[in-house]
Amino acid sequence: MVRLFKAFISASVFCIGIYVLVYEFQAYTTLLKLTREKIREDVIYQEYNITDRETISYAELIATLMQPLEYDILIDGTLIDKDKHDKYMISGYAIKNSKYGKSYRYDDNGSITMIIYTSKS
Repeated sequence: MVRLFKAFISASVFCIGIYVLVYEFQAYTTLLKLTREKIREDVIYQEYNITDRETISYAELIATLMQPLEYDILIDGTLIDKDKHDKYMISGYAIKNSKYGKSYRYDDNGSITMIIYTSKS
């Protein structure tokens, strides 16, 4: 009799566990669906908290070089090709530790073709 009672309790706990699993999975999928719809509907903005966007620090320049490049970069006369650039090559670029002015080179259509950094010291 005790063995039957333990089997009944075990089966009950198992069934409750399966029910909770299914219920939580449905709640998860509903939440995921709503989140995806909201992301498609809302426009996401990014705001910069930089007063002078034409001047960047040495750290910001190095952080830029740590990522894959979208454009060719010219730093004090050193050309960094976006297709050949690798973050492990940064030390070979001989970049001075100073503030840098940032300007852009455009093509005939007004698209950016190169970002130019010039040290300010």
